[in-house]
Amino acid sequence: GLSAGFLEPLESTGVVMIENAAEMVAELLPASVDGFERAADTFNRAYTERVSRAIDFLKMHYGLSRRPEAYWADNRDTAHWTDSLIDLVEQWRQRPPHNFDLYTLHQGYPVFSYQSVLYGMGFKTDMSGREAAFPHRDEALRAMNRIGGAAERAAQILPDHRALIEDLYARAANSSSASTLAARA
Repeated sequence: GLSAGFLEPLESTGVVMIENAAEMVAELLPASVDGFERAADTFNRAYTERVSRAIDFLKMHYGLSRRPEAYWADNRDTAHWTDSLIDLVEQWRQRPPHNFDLYTLHQGYPVFSYQSVLYGMGFKTDMSGREAAFPHRDEALRAMNRIGGAAERAAQILPDHRALIEDLYARAANSSSASTLAARA
């Protein structure tokens, strides 16, 4: 059930874990009782690995936070990180994440997910000495600056979340009143 894959407050990980578990059971289920123990061992090893990789990915979100509260500071403490996460983050200080870093078939998140989280959280990779490997860096920086500027302008002109919800609620109430009046006419 859901509790088998629930790792964090965003339910998507749990849903994916359940889907993967169901697929693994369907594929691994033996034709006879004789193979059940081996199939169960295979399932348990694979599922444990999948959960471990998901925990690393989720912990990376929390561990890279710069928020000052004690909860976030505790998550930044690498004493609470897995050895595999520490190793990956240390490698990524010297080079960007690569598909080769994700060495298991049970990896639930592709490399671009790691890149998005890392760099979205302000993580810095030391790219000195690697400029030749990234010949379009300046062009990419200009594009990212344009996107960032567009996001800032949108944030200035769009209503905040509470105002948007209140506006939508008012529109729905007015629409409902108009529909009721039209039905009575």
